[in-house]
Amino acid sequence: MIGGSEHEAEIHWVHVKAGTDDQLLVIGVLFDTTQYGSNVEIEHLWDVLDIGKPTTDEVFVTRVYDIMPSNPVFSHYMGSLTTPPCTEGVKWIVMSDPVTMGKMQLDEFRTSVALFDNSKVDEMGNTNRPRQSLNNRDIFFVNY
Repeated sequence: MIGGSEHEAEIHWVHVKAGTDDQLLVIGVLFDTTQYGSNVEIEHLWDVLDIGKPTTDEVFVTRVYDIMPSNPVFSHYMGSLTTPPCTEGVKWIVMSDPVTMGKMQLDEFRTSVALFDNSKVDEMGNTNRPRQSLNNRDIFFVNY
């Protein structure tokens, strides 16, 4: 949730600073769904996404800028990873404007995740963790 607006999905790109194991930067892109159509830039994600199966050496290549919103407005804050071990000290950049994906694309993703052993999908098909308090974090809004 950003500024009181909830979105239906978010993709995270997790970066580790070269030569370290713990200096992390996460870039988040929010998604809203559309009933008709799809997001062609993320369509090939589903071609390599076999949740619940062992990781292979298959390479997924995409141009991140093709998935980013055209407006370079974002929030920046220090937080934690969203999955265990929920490591603190993570630099977050979350793009403010959502992009769209097809409802069928989101449903396909949720189904794939639900089939994974020990899946954390709730009864509504959501995979997000509950909203967290700010815990005295400063959030900076950046608008170019």
